Amino acid sequence: MNNAILKSDRLILKPLDLERDLEALFRIHQDPETMRFQPSPPHTSPDDTRKEFEQSLAIPGAQYWSVFLENESGAIGVVNYLGHTRIPGMGYILRKDHWNQGITTEACGLVLDYGFDTLGFERVELWIDETNLASQRVATKLGFRHTGRIPLKYAHNPDSHVMGTWGLWAEEWRGETRHTEEATLYHVEPVLLVEDVTEAANYYQDKLGFRIDFLYGEPPDHVGVSRGDWTGSRVTIQLSQHTAP
Repeated sequence: MNNAILKSDRLILKPLDLERDLEALFRIHQDPETMRFQPSPPHTSPDDTRKEFEQSLAIPGAQYWSVFLENESGAIGVVNYLGHTRIPGMGYILRKDHWNQGITTEACGLVLDYGFDTLGFERVELWIDETNLASQRVATKLGFRHTGRIPLKYAHNPDSHVMGTWGLWAEEWRGETRHTEEATLYHVEPVLLVEDVTEAANYYQDKLGFRIDFLYGEPPDHVGVSRGDWTGSRVTIQLSQHTAP
Protein backbone atom coordinates (compact mmCIF):
# COMPACT_ATOMS: atom_id res chain seq x y z
CA MET A 1 0.00 0.00 0.00
CA ASN A 2 1.43 3.38 -0.99
CA ASN A 3 1.22 5.92 1.84
CA ALA A 4 4.19 8.11 0.91
CA ILE A 5 3.72 11.83 0.23
CA LEU A 6 6.58 13.25 -1.84
CA LYS A 7 7.38 16.98 -2.06
CA SER A 8 9.57 19.38 -4.00
CA ASP A 9 9.60 23.18 -4.05
CA ARG A 10 6.52 23.40 -6.30
CA LEU A 11 5.03 19.88 -6.34
CA ILE A 12 3.22 17.59 -3.94
CA LEU A 13 2.80 13.94 -4.94
CA LYS A 14 0.04 12.23 -2.98
CA PRO A 15 -0.95 8.55 -3.13
CA LEU A 16 -3.62 8.33 -5.82
CA ASP A 17 -7.13 8.42 -4.36
CA LEU A 18 -9.89 7.76 -6.86
CA GLU A 19 -12.59 9.37 -4.73
CA ARG A 20 -10.57 12.57 -4.52
CA ASP A 21 -8.88 12.55 -7.95
CA LEU A 22 -11.34 10.91 -10.36
CA GLU A 23 -12.66 14.10 -11.99
CA ALA A 24 -9.16 15.51 -12.53
CA LEU A 25 -7.82 12.21 -13.85
CA PHE A 26 -10.70 11.88 -16.30
CA ARG A 27 -9.95 15.36 -17.63
CA ILE A 28 -6.39 14.20 -18.38
CA HIS A 29 -7.34 10.85 -19.89
CA GLN A 30 -10.15 12.08 -22.13
CA ASP A 31 -7.79 14.20 -24.25
CA PRO A 32 -6.71 12.42 -27.49
CA GLU A 33 -3.39 14.25 -27.73
CA THR A 34 -2.44 13.40 -24.16
CA MET A 35 -3.42 9.75 -24.70
CA ARG A 36 -1.64 9.39 -28.04
CA PHE A 37 1.10 7.11 -26.68
CA GLN A 38 -0.89 5.42 -23.92
CA PRO A 39 -1.87 1.72 -23.97
CA SER A 40 -5.58 2.56 -23.77
CA PRO A 41 -7.73 4.88 -25.95
CA PRO A 42 -9.03 8.25 -24.69
CA HIS A 43 -11.57 7.79 -21.93
CA THR A 44 -15.18 8.59 -22.78
CA SER A 45 -16.49 8.78 -19.21
CA PRO A 46 -15.23 8.87 -15.62
CA ASP A 47 -16.25 5.19 -15.42
CA ASP A 48 -13.48 4.39 -17.92
CA THR A 49 -10.99 6.20 -15.73
CA ARG A 50 -12.19 4.52 -12.55
CA LYS A 51 -12.07 1.06 -14.11
CA GLU A 52 -8.56 1.51 -15.52
CA PHE A 53 -7.10 2.76 -12.25
CA GLU A 54 -8.90 0.20 -10.11
CA GLN A 55 -7.31 -2.53 -12.24
CA SER A 56 -3.88 -0.87 -12.15
CA LEU A 57 -3.92 -0.25 -8.40
CA ALA A 58 -4.83 -3.89 -7.74
CA ILE A 59 -1.59 -5.16 -9.32
CA PRO A 60 0.84 -6.41 -6.63
CA GLY A 61 3.62 -3.90 -6.05
CA ALA A 62 1.92 -1.07 -7.94
CA GLN A 63 2.58 2.42 -6.57
CA TYR A 64 0.65 5.43 -7.93
CA TRP A 65 0.96 9.11 -7.07
CA SER A 66 -1.26 11.99 -8.18
CA VAL A 67 0.73 15.12 -8.98
CA PHE A 68 -0.37 18.46 -7.51
CA LEU A 69 1.03 21.96 -7.84
CA GLU A 70 1.38 23.85 -4.57
CA ASN A 71 -1.16 26.45 -5.72
CA GLU A 72 -3.69 24.10 -7.39
CA SER A 73 -6.25 21.86 -5.73
CA GLY A 74 -6.76 19.33 -8.54
CA ALA A 75 -4.36 16.65 -9.74
CA ILE A 76 -2.48 17.56 -12.92
CA GLY A 77 -0.84 14.19 -13.57
CA VAL A 78 0.18 10.75 -12.39
CA VAL A 79 3.55 9.08 -11.84
CA ASN A 80 3.66 5.40 -11.01
CA TYR A 81 5.53 2.14 -10.65
CA LEU A 82 3.64 -0.54 -12.55
CA GLY A 83 4.17 -3.43 -10.15
CA HIS A 84 4.49 -7.12 -11.05
CA THR A 85 7.28 -6.61 -13.61
CA ARG A 86 10.69 -8.29 -13.69
CA ILE A 87 12.39 -4.89 -13.83
CA PRO A 88 10.58 -2.09 -11.95
CA GLY A 89 8.75 -0.11 -14.63
CA MET A 90 7.82 3.56 -14.24
CA GLY A 91 5.10 5.47 -16.07
CA TYR A 92 3.82 9.03 -16.14
CA ILE A 93 1.17 11.25 -17.69
CA LEU A 94 0.64 15.01 -17.35
CA ARG A 95 -2.24 17.33 -18.22
CA LYS A 96 -1.53 19.05 -21.54
CA ASP A 97 -1.69 22.64 -20.27
CA HIS A 98 1.29 21.89 -17.99
CA TRP A 99 3.61 20.44 -20.64
CA ASN A 100 7.06 21.97 -21.30
CA GLN A 101 7.46 23.33 -17.78
CA GLY A 102 9.77 20.65 -16.36
CA ILE A 103 7.00 19.24 -14.18
CA THR A 104 7.20 15.66 -15.45
CA THR A 105 10.97 15.54 -14.92
CA GLU A 106 10.61 17.00 -11.42
CA ALA A 107 7.82 14.61 -10.42
CA CYS A 108 9.66 11.58 -11.80
CA GLY A 109 12.76 12.63 -9.86
CA LEU A 110 10.82 12.46 -6.61
CA VAL A 111 9.50 9.01 -7.48
CA LEU A 112 12.95 7.77 -8.48
CA ASP A 113 14.38 8.97 -5.16
CA TYR A 114 11.65 7.01 -3.39
CA GLY A 115 12.11 3.92 -5.54
CA PHE A 116 15.85 3.71 -5.07
CA ASP A 117 16.13 4.92 -1.46
CA THR A 118 12.94 3.56 0.16
CA LEU A 119 11.77 0.70 -2.02
CA GLY A 120 15.30 -0.52 -2.59
CA PHE A 121 15.14 -0.80 -6.39
CA GLU A 122 18.48 -1.49 -8.04
CA ARG A 123 17.23 -0.24 -11.44
CA VAL A 124 14.15 1.27 -13.10
CA GLU A 125 12.96 0.97 -16.69
CA LEU A 126 10.87 3.13 -19.03
CA TRP A 127 9.16 1.97 -22.22
CA ILE A 128 8.78 4.90 -24.63
CA ASP A 129 7.31 4.95 -28.11
CA GLU A 130 10.10 5.65 -30.58
CA THR A 131 8.16 8.60 -32.00
CA ASN A 132 7.51 10.17 -28.58
CA LEU A 133 10.37 12.65 -28.61
CA ALA A 134 9.11 14.66 -25.62
CA SER A 135 9.14 11.60 -23.38
CA GLN A 136 12.58 10.64 -24.64
CA ARG A 137 13.82 14.09 -23.59
CA VAL A 138 12.40 13.51 -20.10
CA ALA A 139 14.22 10.17 -19.91
CA THR A 140 17.50 11.75 -20.99
CA LYS A 141 17.20 14.57 -18.44
CA LEU A 142 16.66 11.99 -15.70
CA GLY A 143 19.77 10.06 -16.73
CA PHE A 144 18.12 7.07 -18.41
CA ARG A 145 20.00 5.38 -21.25
CA HIS A 146 18.45 3.78 -24.32
CA THR A 147 18.84 0.02 -23.86
CA GLY A 148 16.77 -1.72 -26.55
CA ARG A 149 13.67 -1.91 -28.73
CA ILE A 150 10.44 -3.91 -28.40
CA PRO A 151 7.70 -4.23 -31.06
CA LEU A 152 4.20 -3.86 -29.59
CA LYS A 153 0.60 -3.54 -30.67
CA TYR A 154 -2.15 -2.05 -28.51
CA ALA A 155 -5.58 -3.66 -28.79
CA HIS A 156 -7.30 -0.37 -29.65
CA ASN A 157 -4.84 0.56 -32.41
CA PRO A 158 -4.72 -1.34 -35.73
CA ASP A 159 -1.09 -0.33 -36.27
CA SER A 160 1.88 -1.86 -34.50
CA HIS A 161 4.67 0.32 -33.14
CA VAL A 162 8.12 0.07 -31.60
CA MET A 163 8.89 0.91 -27.99
CA GLY A 164 12.37 1.94 -26.93
CA THR A 165 13.45 0.63 -23.54
CA TRP A 166 15.34 3.06 -21.31
CA GLY A 167 17.18 1.99 -18.16
CA LEU A 168 18.62 3.67 -15.08
CA TRP A 169 20.65 2.01 -12.31
CA ALA A 170 20.49 3.25 -8.72
CA GLU A 171 24.22 4.05 -8.78
CA GLU A 172 23.78 6.16 -11.90
CA TRP A 173 20.94 8.09 -10.30
CA ARG A 174 23.10 8.80 -7.26
CA GLY A 175 26.05 9.88 -9.40
CA GLU A 176 28.11 6.86 -8.39
CA THR A 177 30.23 4.62 -10.62
CA ARG A 178 28.88 1.19 -11.46
CA HIS A 179 31.56 -1.41 -10.78
CA THR A 180 29.75 -4.26 -12.52
CA GLU A 181 30.47 -4.46 -16.21
CA GLU A 182 27.38 -5.03 -18.32
CA ALA A 183 27.75 -7.70 -20.99
CA THR A 184 27.16 -6.43 -24.51
CA LEU A 185 25.12 -8.92 -26.53
CA TYR A 186 25.12 -8.51 -30.26
CA HIS A 187 23.40 -11.73 -31.27
CA VAL A 188 21.45 -14.49 -29.54
CA GLU A 189 20.54 -17.65 -31.42
CA PRO A 190 18.19 -19.98 -29.50
CA VAL A 191 18.19 -23.73 -29.99
CA LEU A 192 14.70 -25.23 -29.72
CA LEU A 193 14.16 -28.93 -29.05
CA VAL A 194 11.49 -30.45 -31.31
CA GLU A 195 10.15 -33.96 -31.82
CA ASP A 196 10.30 -33.84 -35.63
CA VAL A 197 12.97 -31.59 -37.15
CA THR A 198 11.68 -31.89 -40.72
CA GLU A 199 8.10 -31.06 -39.77
CA ALA A 200 9.20 -28.11 -37.63
CA ALA A 201 11.48 -26.77 -40.38
CA ASN A 202 8.70 -26.99 -42.93
CA TYR A 203 6.37 -25.09 -40.59
CA TYR A 204 8.87 -22.27 -40.11
CA GLN A 205 9.45 -22.13 -43.88
CA ASP A 206 5.91 -22.53 -45.22
CA LYS A 207 3.85 -20.82 -42.49
CA LEU A 208 6.22 -18.25 -40.95
CA GLY A 209 8.29 -17.24 -43.95
CA PHE A 210 11.70 -18.39 -42.67
CA ARG A 211 14.41 -19.75 -44.96
CA ILE A 212 16.28 -22.97 -44.22
CA ASP A 213 20.00 -22.19 -43.83
CA PHE A 214 21.33 -25.68 -43.15
CA LEU A 215 20.27 -29.26 -42.47
CA TYR A 216 22.33 -31.87 -40.64
CA GLY A 217 21.68 -35.59 -40.71
CA GLU A 218 19.75 -38.02 -42.87
CA PRO A 219 16.98 -37.85 -41.91
CA PRO A 220 17.65 -34.32 -40.51
CA ASP A 221 18.21 -34.08 -36.77
CA HIS A 222 19.37 -30.44 -36.67
CA VAL A 223 18.40 -27.44 -38.80
CA GLY A 224 19.02 -23.72 -38.87
CA VAL A 225 16.32 -21.30 -40.05
CA SER A 226 16.36 -17.53 -40.42
CA ARG A 227 14.24 -14.61 -41.51
CA GLY A 228 15.52 -11.21 -42.60
CA ASP A 229 17.81 -9.91 -45.32
CA TRP A 230 20.80 -8.65 -43.33
CA THR A 231 22.96 -10.13 -40.61
CA GLY A 232 22.41 -7.42 -38.03
CA SER A 233 18.62 -7.48 -38.25
CA ARG A 234 18.03 -11.17 -38.99
CA VAL A 235 16.20 -13.61 -36.70
CA THR A 236 17.96 -16.99 -36.58
CA ILE A 237 16.84 -20.13 -34.79
CA GLN A 238 18.21 -23.67 -34.61
CA LEU A 239 15.93 -26.68 -34.26
CA SER A 240 17.31 -29.88 -32.78
CA GLN A 241 15.85 -33.38 -32.56
CA HIS A 242 14.54 -34.34 -29.15
CA THR A 243 12.65 -37.50 -28.36
CA ALA A 244 10.41 -37.21 -25.34
CA PRO A 245 11.10 -39.88 -22.68
